[in-house]
Amino acid sequence: MPVIDVVGSRIPQVALKRAPRESAAHPGRVSYVDDKYQFVEIFGPMIFALEKYYGFAHGIILAHAANESGWARLTIGKNLFNIKVGDKVTNSYWHGASIKKSHGRYREYDSFTDSVLDYIRLVGSASRYKRAWANRDNYKKFFEELYLGGYFAGAANVAAFNSVYRTIVGMIG
Repeated sequence: MPVIDVVGSRIPQVALKRAPRESAAHPGRVSYVDDKYQFVEIFGPMIFALEKYYGFAHGIILAHAANESGWARLTIGKNLFNIKVGDKVTNSYWHGASIKKSHGRYREYDSFTDSVLDYIRLVGSASRYKRAWANRDNYKKFFEELYLGGYFAGAANVAAFNSVYRTIVGMIG
């Protein structure tokens, strides 16, 4: 499996099992996997390596990506987290270059790894997610603090993120 280096760490690259397909139910969104197990198999190695490197609880970033992207069945521009372009917290630059817009407001990435690294940068650098970052080793507190910081709307989403996390942990042990 190909790998990249992130500050001296070897990060496995995503190897898709099939060609992406446009979602019939959600025009403009693309599906990269067939089911939850394939999502974990394909994205798990890369995300687990980044979680470990940045001190996240095992599975926490994978759960967030799964919930935001519909288990990679509803993505725009390899954006696993629905990160938007140019609002007050995010910015319109990644690696010093302007981000392409897709469907008006969502960032597009050259790779899924870039999507995860940008998510980590956003959560780690935005002051409104400071408490979430401080609790990245505890999934319940992390998702609660992301909600309080405004990453997503509705307290019911905290329960959804927690449920997806427990599903992933049950799958990977």
